[in-house]
Amino acid sequence: MIKSTKNETIFIEKIIDKLFSWLKKNVYDNFIEKSEKSATKCGLVLLYFIAAMSLITSIVLVLKYNALSTAYVLISGIVGLLVAIVFQYIAAKTIPALNLLINNTPVKQSSTVILDIFAICVGILGVIALLGGLVISIKISDFEFFVLGFATFIVCEYWLAIALKPETLNIEIVKNISAGEEFIGILTFFAKGSLKLIPLVFCGAMIFTSYQLIAMMFIKYQYIPEINLSAILVAYSLCGALLPLFGYISFIAYYFTIDIARAILSIPEKLDKK
Repeated sequence: MIKSTKNETIFIEKIIDKLFSWLKKNVYDNFIEKSEKSATKCGLVLLYFIAAMSLITSIVLVLKYNALSTAYVLISGIVGLLVAIVFQYIAAKTIPALNLLINNTPVKQSSTVILDIFAICVGILGVIALLGGLVISIKISDFEFFVLGFATFIVCEYWLAIALKPETLNIEIVKNISAGEEFIGILTFFAKGSLKLIPLVFCGAMIFTSYQLIAMMFIKYQYIPEINLSAILVAYSLCGALLPLFGYISFIAYYFTIDIARAILSIPEKLDKK
């Protein structure tokens, strides 16, 4: 019985490894790079659209609702336009800098065991989220749950691609490293992976902001607080353009602590040499 269980485990392991190998060669070959470029370009272009729509939407709201303060709404639209342009500049400057951080901070791991386990987990989680969102949306007749499930699926599959292609994060697989370096390598994988995910989330936030601005022109509001709530939602989603800057600063702070940890780990080796 024990031998049979062991053989079944090895058989399943081989199937999963072959699936991962096929995904690397056929599905995820240059997938991260292409997705990153497309998402970045889409998000930056949408920021120009958001800038224009901020002013257009404010004019439409003033024309539709007499109860609104014309000066206040128009000033808000102009401020939105200027903020979107500034955010576009910040995002355009910081997104390429994220790749520089990833390429300039090499990391080592002893094997891909943790990455493979993480890949299978996020892959299954993504499929469950997609199917679950679809089923719930059909049952309660709410499309938002499907959108949420689909977004979760995209993020999970993106993590799957990153885990299968660690070289895109400048992670080198080397057998002879210490346990401390292995721990640093695992932590840095998640930190770098989060940086790679930022262009995708940035693009999603800009799509949502654009949709909300367009929807505000056609929704029939009953009360002014409803308009204010929609405007606040737009403002919060627009702040997604600051994610590249936040990620840049956070990763620098993180890697500073890693450099300190490496310096501490290297002390015994230096003492042995002396």
